[in-house]
Order: sequence, then C-alpha cells, then structure tokens
Amino acid sequence: PPSLETTLHALPRLIQQRQEELDRREEELRKAEEAFSRETGKAYGDTKPNDVLHLNVGGTRCDTLRRTLCQIEGSMLASRFSGRWDDTIERDRDGNFFIDQETIERDRDGNFFIDQPYELFGPFLDFLRAGQNSTPGAPPVRAPPFDDEHALADFYRMVEYYGCTPGVYPTSIALHRGVPGGARFSPHPNLAVETDEWSTFALRTEGHSRDVVDEIELGRVERALVGWIRPNQFGTMIGEGDWRGVGEEGYSVALDCCRSFLLSDGNAHPIKSLGACGGAVIRCER
Repeated sequence: PPSLETTLHALPRLIQQRQEELDRREEELRKAEEAFSRETGKAYGDTKPNDVLHLNVGGTRCDTLRRTLCQIEGSMLASRFSGRWDDTIERDRDGNFFIDQETIERDRDGNFFIDQPYELFGPFLDFLRAGQNSTPGAPPVRAPPFDDEHALADFYRMVEYYGCTPGVYPTSIALHRGVPGGARFSPHPNLAVETDEWSTFALRTEGHSRDVVDEIELGRVERALVGWIRPNQFGTMIGEGDWRGVGEEGYSVALDCCRSFLLSDGNAHPIKSLGACGGAVIRCER
C-alpha cells in the first residue's frame, strides 16, 4: 500500500480532478435546464397563470384568468387552456379555420370560442372562480344546483366531456358507523383516513349519481373489511356501540382482507390465499 507521504502528495491532484468532474456535471445540468426551458417556451409560449383569457361562450362574451380554467389538474379543459394550443390554429386552402382536437377555436375577434350554452358553462365558470377564492375558513365550494333534471343531465355531460367530473363532484370519505372525532381524514384528491377505533367509513360522491370505481390501499391494519352496502338498508350509526361492519349484516357484502373471507349478508365464505393486509391494494372493477 502507498505510504502516508505518497497519499498526501497525491491528494491535491485528486481533489482537483474531483472538482473538475463536479464542474463538468454542473455545466451539463445547466445546459439541460436551458434546453428544457427552450422546449417549454416552444410548447407553451409566453403564458402565465394570471393571463386574462377572453372567451366567447355560445355567443356570450366573458373574461377569466388562465389559472381558473386550469384549476382541475389533468383535465382536458386544463390541457386545452394551458397555453400550449393558443396559437396553433390552422387554416385550409380557402382560409377557413381547420380545427383538430389539439387546437382551440376562436371567433372573428380572436376570442376563444367555447361551443357550450352559457346557461351551463357560466355556472361551471363561477364554480371554478369560487374554487380559486376558497380559503380554509370559508364554506366548501359546491357544484352548481339545477332545478331542471334535463339541464342537470346536460351539465353532467359537459363536465364529463372536459374531464372535470372528479373536480366538480369529488369523491369524499365520511364516518358511517363509529364514534365521531376519533378519525383523521385527508381530503380530495388524496383521500385517506386513520383511526384507532373499529369504524365504518363510506366513499361517496356529493351531487352526482356516478359509481365510485377506484382502488383502496391498506395501511397498517389489524382488520379491514372492504365492500359495498345498500345505503337505505345498512344504516348510519354514530356514537358508542358494538356496531357491525360491512358484510357482517344484511344488505352488504365485503372482503375480510386480513382473515381471507368473503362476507355476504352476515355469512362468511372462505377465500384461499387472500391475506390482504398492510400495503395491499383492493381495486373495484365493473
């Protein structure tokens, strides 16, 4: 092995080599960041969340902020008004606008054209605005009400078309059976619940009849029943009591995840090799 004197003599050169390597990597990272910024600029242009967008909604003019329309992340509405497609309007050989699904229509004055009745899109826009102005102490923002069932059905179709249904009618989780105050909830979009007491929690959508089709990931659990109930029959029971869980009485069915049983109307049917406890994912498919 080299002597201590040899090692100390070589140390400055080694440090210099390491420093040069770090400088080289830092320069590569700087160039990569610059390239990413250039590509982002090409894709989205000089757009900002506080840009004022001028809209023509079915013939009615209105204005809103870009961040308002992009509020529901992952939606088609947010994608279309992100700024990426603002200036991608093409024309055919006669000068007419040629529209594909990755462009945004404009009227003759240059306003973004939204081919929806203002009676539907206007309340939707107000809902998005209310979400932008929401504060922790304010009442929760609710989906706009409609007295006419046909108008409500049309509103459902419109928000579904824009990919905004989960943002307008989010899935919520609430105590269905058990002692109040003993659970800790995390809100939409990352729903979660923690409790030290035997309790039943229900997933539901407020103001919408769509099915809750999703997946549930189990954390650290002693026993977990995941299933389905008939709401008008499997009643809500809040307070102290020896309440039965899902599948342990009529009008309900559940997987007893940790004990490998299918519970149906109070009857237990063994399932081989289920054993789904902490870390398991239960997916509902229809």
